[in-house]
Amino acid sequence: MVGFLHRIALLEASLVSAVLQLSSSTHIDGGIVTRIPQTFWAWFFLSVIIFRFVPASVVSNPVSNVWSSAIGNPLSNLPRRGRLALAWLGALAITFGTAFGLARPEVSRLLFIARASLTGF
Repeated sequence: MVGFLHRIALLEASLVSAVLQLSSSTHIDGGIVTRIPQTFWAWFFLSVIIFRFVPASVVSNPVSNVWSSAIGNPLSNLPRRGRLALAWLGALAITFGTAFGLARPEVSRLLFIARASLTGF
C-alpha cells in the first residue's frame, strides 16, 4: 500500500511540474494557430507520464466499447454507398477546413521557419 501511495505522489508531482513547465516555457502569444501545437504537445507529454503508471487497457477497453456501440455498429449498418459518401464528405471537410479554416497571422519569415521546424506546423 505504501508503494502505491508513493507512486501516486510521484505521479502528481510529475504532472504538476510538467504542466507548469509546459505552460510557462512554450507559451507564445500568437492566437489559435500557435495554441493548437502547444495543446497537442502538452496532452502528449501528460499522456506519456500518465501511461507510465496506468495500464493502457484501463482506457482502451471503455473507449473501444463506447466506439463500437455508438459509432461502429451504426456505421456498419449503413449501405456501402452511404459509408463511401460519408468518407468523401469527411475527406473534403478536412481538406477545405485546413486550407481555408484558420487564418494565419502575419509573422516574419524567420519566426515562421523556426516555428515550422520546431512544431511541424
